[in-house]
Amino acid sequence: FNGKHPMKAEKDQSQTREGHTKIIVVGQSGVGKTSLIHRYVNGTFSRNYRATVGADFAVKRFLYKPSCVLQAQFWDIAGSSHFMSQTTAYYRGADGAVLVFDLSDRSSLSGVIDWKSDIYKKLPYSIPILLVGNKVDLVSDIELVHLTNEIEKLVETNPGFVGWQFISVMSDQNVQDAVKILLDAIVEGKGSEFFEVKEDQQDIIRLGTTEQSDNKEDPPPDEIGCGCLS
Repeated sequence: FNGKHPMKAEKDQSQTREGHTKIIVVGQSGVGKTSLIHRYVNGTFSRNYRATVGADFAVKRFLYKPSCVLQAQFWDIAGSSHFMSQTTAYYRGADGAVLVFDLSDRSSLSGVIDWKSDIYKKLPYSIPILLVGNKVDLVSDIELVHLTNEIEKLVETNPGFVGWQFISVMSDQNVQDAVKILLDAIVEGKGSEFFEVKEDQQDIIRLGTTEQSDNKEDPPPDEIGCGCLS
C-alpha cells in the first residue's frame, strides 16, 4: 500500500499532455519546401506543386511520445526574393526553422546564410535551425563526399544550426529523421513544462492557405510538467 488512492492514480496515468509548435520552412524557390511539408504531413509526393505565393501552412497532430501529443504547424514560406520583405509577419511566433537547399543546384546552397541571417534579423529571439539538403537521389556519391565536408564546415562555423541532413522528398529518404532532429531540439529547449494536460482529441491533419493572414493561434500557457522529455 503506497498511500495513494488507486482510482486517482489510474486517472492520472490516462491523461494526455499536448504541446504546440510553429516551424517555418525556408529556402530558395524550387528547392522542395512544399514537397517536404506534404511528404511529412500527408505522406504524399507530387511533381506538380506550384510556387508558393506568400505562405501556406500545414498542421500535423501526432503522438510524440507516450501520453504526449504534439501539434506542429509547418509554414511554407515563399522562396522568391520578391516576397522577402513580407517574411517578418510569417516568422512571428516561430519556434524553429527548416532551411532547405537543393543538393543538385549549388546556387541554392550559396543563399543558405542569407536565409539564416534573415530569420535572426527579423525575430527578436533565437530559434534552432535545421539545414536540409534535398534531392540527394540526384547527386553522385563523389559529389556527396564533397558536399558533406562543405556542409559540416558551414554548420560548425555558423552558430544556430542544430544539425543537418541530406534527404530525398521524392523517395521519402530521411524525411522523418530530419524533422525529428528539429522537433527534439524545440521540445528540449522549451523545457519540462512544454506539454500540458489536454482532453483527448481526434488526430488532426489539415492544410490551409494563409496568403493574406499572418495570425498564429497562441498555445495556452504551460501549467503542468511531465515526463515527455525523458
